[in-house]
Order: sequence, then structure tokens, then C-alpha cells
Amino acid sequence: MAYIKDITFWHYGKNEGLLCDRCGAYITNVYTVTYSDGLVARYGMECFKKLRNSGKLSEFGVKLLMKTLKYIKQWNEELRKWEGVETAEQAEAAGINLYAFYNYENWKDRTLAEYKDFEINKVIPNRLDGCKKELERFKKINFTI
Repeated sequence: MAYIKDITFWHYGKNEGLLCDRCGAYITNVYTVTYSDGLVARYGMECFKKLRNSGKLSEFGVKLLMKTLKYIKQWNEELRKWEGVETAEQAEAAGINLYAFYNYENWKDRTLAEYKDFEINKVIPNRLDGCKKELERFKKINFTI
């Protein structure tokens, strides 16, 4: 029996995708699932839905799982945005909200590089850890591989 230990989501560019481990289709929206037995598999969205449904979760359980996955996806995308910027102009063009950097007293005399480091090494990992704790609710659900 395989239990989900961790899930990450990543969106690759058009020519950067990979093949789904379940069906072999070319995918750019990738759910990487780590199982309790050490197996790591990458699924496209449709195959992940089939995997999710194999756990026989209640309607509420599916909503809770999908909500957690939505936050994991958002924080992974935020991390990817931060990793690709060096200037405030690039950050704003990438859709990063710099309100806290410009308006909070704690950042008044600090650089964008320090704020970027804080986001990448403190804020986003903290949020992802919270999401992973939410995933622990599903650790006793058997998902068929």
C-alpha cells in the first residue's frame, strides 16, 4: 500500500515538459508525488485526478485535498517567480507584490536582495511546510499507483 508523503506542483514551459509516469503523455503541469515507500512519480493533471479518486475520499476530503494542493501550487509558483528576478521592476513585471517591502518599517533601510532572500528562505518554505502538515491528514489514505 502506498501512502502520499509529499506532493509538489510545477508548471514547465512549452518545450520543457516531461512524460507522465502513469500514461506516458507529454505534460507541462506536473504533480510530483512522493510515496511512503520512497517511490517518486510525476503525473499530469488528468492522471492525478484518477489517482486522487482512487483514495476513495469523501466529497469533503477531496475539497480539502484540492485546497491544500492549490496552496502548494501557489507557493511553488511564487518561489519560481522570486528565483527569476533581480530588480524591483522585474519583480513587478513577474506579478510579485512588493507592498510590504515598500511600506513596512522593517524593510525601510534594507535592499530588495535582502527581501528576496527573506521570501525565498523564510516565508515561502514556512508556507510550504504548513501545506505539507495539511497533507499529513491524508497519510492513512491508500492511493493506487
